Amino acid sequence: MKKRLLSLALAFVLAFSLLPTAAWAAGTTVDDYFLGMPISADGGTGTTAWKVSGNMLVSGNKGKNNSKSTLTLTFTA
Repeated sequence: MKKRLLSLALAFVLAFSLLPTAAWAAGTTVDDYFLGMPISADGGTGTTAWKVSGNMLVSGNKGKNNSKSTLTLTFTA
């Protein structure tokens, strides 16, 4: 019985360690992308809003026909 419980516990640990850690990572916003720069950004709203994917900005209208996605950058002195 102890071997079965130990095997079950180890199988759970193995399965849990294979889950992608990005699932628990906090999402980076467009404002966070420009953190430390004299820029404020508005990536829009809704399904066509700009988002951060890895280390680049991605338009929200990728793969959507007849849509537009606006990224507004305001530079401050």
